Amino acid sequence: MHNAPAVSYPVGRSRFQVIFLSSLSVLGWCAAVIWMVQAQTTDWRQGLMLSGAVLTGLGAVWLLRHAPIGQLSWEGGSWSWAAFGNTESVQLAVVVDLQMAMVLILRTNGTKDRWLWVQRDASPARWLALRRAVYQRPRVDQDPLRDTSRSAGNQA
Repeated sequence: MHNAPAVSYPVGRSRFQVIFLSSLSVLGWCAAVIWMVQAQTTDWRQGLMLSGAVLTGLGAVWLLRHAPIGQLSWEGGSWSWAAFGNTESVQLAVVVDLQMAMVLILRTNGTKDRWLWVQRDASPARWLALRRAVYQRPRVDQDPLRDTSRSAGNQA
């Protein structure tokens, strides 16, 4: 298997993130309103549900406003994250892959994990290269099936 090519990909707020978080918030509001209408009375439980829907909406707005913005780069053997003039080495994990959009987790030394919402529309020409790099397995220098250093007499 060949190594994935080096690629640099812009990351910021994505339309996928906006649609997903907005839909989640609207669904919460709808559930709260439907429950209040069907219950025909309002007590502390409906108030708690409505408060939860409001907090979900505020959380979605906060997440959108604080979405990481930077450049994700694959140099052929490692990942790096560049933002605000700082570049750091990172590890990457795929959370969700929808072919046209992905949710990734960046793990760095000393800082909290970052969730990145990347989508093809940010750079369609580099999207496939990014996908190849995301799924690139660590390189194995030697194939154990072709190891000729062991002789048949040394095996037990």
